[in-house]
Amino acid sequence: MKNQNTWLDREFDLSEVFPETKTVVPGQSTSQDKGDGLKAGRPPKPFHELKPRAQRKRTETIRAAFTAEELCSAAASSLHIEGKKAAAELVLQSTKFSPFRPVKLRRIIKRSEKEEKGIPYTADEALALFIDCRLTKRDYNLIRKGARERCHNLYPSYDEIIAAKKLCYPEGTKASESG
Repeated sequence: MKNQNTWLDREFDLSEVFPETKTVVPGQSTSQDKGDGLKAGRPPKPFHELKPRAQRKRTETIRAAFTAEELCSAAASSLHIEGKKAAAELVLQSTKFSPFRPVKLRRIIKRSEKEEKGIPYTADEALALFIDCRLTKRDYNLIRKGARERCHNLYPSYDEIIAAKKLCYPEGTKASESG
């Protein structure tokens, strides 16, 4: 190997012998175009399919070259062009005004998500509601059914309310709905 060092370190120009090849300089990347504009290797994933770390790595050069204000403005412009005007307005709102604006926007979004989901009643809370409103079994099941038809599973089943009610009685006491 020692005898061949000078031969191995030399650059070779094989373009005369193989015109479709390119000269490779030591230390240069070996991934080359195939001639039709396609690169060898695995095709890159679409950005939305990448994990957050890979997304950060892919955008590293862009983030290094531009300020946050420039990036937000470009993002807002792109969103506006795509027809996502509400999203563009949110991006501008979050950066254009006070530094506390994004915190307020996040709080509003979280609050609206909670309102959309609704917080279901526990069996004890539903029992308290049942007693306070003096509901009958039929009334309670109608209210529960109406909420479920509107995609809100807020109320536990009537059987769960009865089980919670039985836990309220002292041990050894038997009670039934009929009296």
